[in-house]
Amino acid sequence: MRDTELTPEYWNDHYSKYYSKSRAHLDIITGYCQQYHTTPSILDIGCGPGELYKKFHPDHYSHYTGIDSSTKAISLIEPGTKAYFKVADARTWRPTTKYDIIILCETLYFFKDPLAIFNKYKAHLKPNGTIITSIYQFSETKELYPTLKKAHSPKNSTTVKQNGKKFIISAF
Repeated sequence: MRDTELTPEYWNDHYSKYYSKSRAHLDIITGYCQQYHTTPSILDIGCGPGELYKKFHPDHYSHYTGIDSSTKAISLIEPGTKAYFKVADARTWRPTTKYDIIILCETLYFFKDPLAIFNKYKAHLKPNGTIITSIYQFSETKELYPTLKKAHSPKNSTTVKQNGKKFIISAF
């Protein structure tokens, strides 16, 4: 989707300047996690400074892994005993285990081929696993959800409007 290379330096600057902490749509994601799995193992691709992670009570997951290409974002996270965070590029990083839930929250549209990234990580789901996506709707992303929906039938999908922004949160 994006033609420009988004470097770790870009993300370090992004998290320093623009990251908003008022992100109510994250509650939908945590709700989907609880709806589909009791105490899941979770992989959060593009976890940023851990705002989604902070919404989970440790009793509601067995293990939480987050990756992000920004050293700044990862340095802002205070992981608990069942959580691990790593600076890694989602395009090249390969999980060494399978997960109950894989979250792609506002990340897919930063890749040149979002469907390829989705499919890459889908291969790392446990049987009956769930991928949860959150897609912020703007001109460059308006075709992303229909493309995902055509390729993979969602179990559930919710549209949220907050602060003048529209998000589509889906469980696949």
